[in-house]
Amino acid sequence: MVETVENNTLLKALKIFERDPVLRSIYVLRDELSGDCRTPTEEEAGFFLLWAAINGRRRYHGIVIDSDFFRYLSEPAGRYLTRLELFAATVADKLSLPTPMLHEWYYEQGVPEFGLAPFVTHSEIRSFRALSEGVISPGECIGHATARVEAGEVIDVVEGFKAEQQAGNARIGVNLIGYAEGVFGIGEDIRCLAAVLRHADVPFCIYNVELSETRATSAPSALASLFVDRPVFPINVFCMTAFETERLRIERGADLFAHRYNIGYWPWELSTVPQYWRHAFDAMDEIWAISHFVARVFARATTRPVRFMPPYVGVEAVAPFARATANFSAADFVFLTMFDFNSYIARKNPLGAIAAFQAAFPDRFGNERLLIKSINGHVHPDAFHRVLARIGDDDRIALLDGPMSRAEVCGLIADIDCFVSLHRSEGFGRIIAEAMYLGTPVIATDYSGSTSFLDAATGFTVDYRLVEVESGAYIFSDGSQWAEPDLAGAVDHLRRVRSDGNAVLRKIEAARRQIVRLHGLDAVTAAVGARLDALRHELSAGQA
Repeated sequence: MVETVENNTLLKALKIFERDPVLRSIYVLRDELSGDCRTPTEEEAGFFLLWAAINGRRRYHGIVIDSDFFRYLSEPAGRYLTRLELFAATVADKLSLPTPMLHEWYYEQGVPEFGLAPFVTHSEIRSFRALSEGVISPGECIGHATARVEAGEVIDVVEGFKAEQQAGNARIGVNLIGYAEGVFGIGEDIRCLAAVLRHADVPFCIYNVELSETRATSAPSALASLFVDRPVFPINVFCMTAFETERLRIERGADLFAHRYNIGYWPWELSTVPQYWRHAFDAMDEIWAISHFVARVFARATTRPVRFMPPYVGVEAVAPFARATANFSAADFVFLTMFDFNSYIARKNPLGAIAAFQAAFPDRFGNERLLIKSINGHVHPDAFHRVLARIGDDDRIALLDGPMSRAEVCGLIADIDCFVSLHRSEGFGRIIAEAMYLGTPVIATDYSGSTSFLDAATGFTVDYRLVEVESGAYIFSDGSQWAEPDLAGAVDHLRRVRSDGNAVLRKIEAARRQIVRLHGLDAVTAAVGARLDALRHELSAGQA
């Protein structure tokens, strides 16, 4: 059905129009029925594609901007950087503006006004930067730029842009679906995948799923200009749990999934997926597993293809942490454990970290300290008070509950002397990986997702024994096992980190290299880009 145009000639609008039955139906039905079903001319088809990209996708379901459609919209048009810029200028009656001012209007005002951020390519951004004295933030639409250049310089830049676009081979676009404003691990997953797609020059938009503040903490996203009310591109990637994906399907209907290739980029923390939830896999075409542990669990639960797809781990900004916030001083040796009460204290096991700390350092007059950083304690008051009760009157231990900015969290991890995760299971273990990236030594249970990147050479791994998950300890845990970390081993590691600086330094250096090698931006971009490139050809072959 789809014949992908692979040559470097300008794409023909009529060819894109004729191969898509949804576009053909919309073309006939968008106005009063006249009985005229004639094929549009090339010029009419081109106008219609542009209209469909700006106006039609807001009105009609089922419009899919595939790679050829995207390339058509992004191709150069005269003195305009793209056909979309020309069309938007026409609709807004801005054609009379001088070229520099027209570019400035489009990227400062036209793109946000018409919701075109998902269609702005990196080559456009690079070209517009050459026309501008301002700075464009890649995390936002396009903004705060000025274009005070001579007409001749503008022409040179536009011609360079034309050459680059015509030589390009646009990648297939992606709809990221998940909690882009969520202040928790799954929210960070979608934001990190957005960074990867941007680095790979993959067009994408975000279907943001909102959560009630009574369930979770959220914060405004720098990606908000890319939010859409329905999918735009051929591939959906669901950056949420399998269960929440199923909830989304039930609540919002099949339109979100229909006519698209659906990928579940799902976390999971237990050794099995309950039988009564395995139908959730049926709505997916393939699964991306965030760790080798998750890949093995999912492979046993479905016949759908399961692919290990490493998550990106990186830090954009670090805000200094004030130890006085926890009544600690610069001279104190601070251990940190961190968790979300929504993730269940039985799994995250802060009580185990407290027990290990107190056993390792029974002398309360020493300068060892334990900081417990949590979030959403207000949602789980019983669990919150259990942690407080376990701390008791030990004034060496501080509990800080509440949201921090991303930069503040990274600053905290970078400041403390050791990160401790005596988890019973992790799907991936993002905070562990971030501590390794930031140069903070890690003590962690040698089980589940974190074993994809943490080992005895890169951290202090704690032995464990497998136990049945107690009823009520975790969601959908029937028949699952997880780890019970060895307390004595954890105590030994806490003492060693405190006393053996040379061993710590060796592991810190190896840990950062490991994270960059396995989860750095270039490594993850290569893995994601390769799969999307393969999918583009697979889908084209399947639709031919």
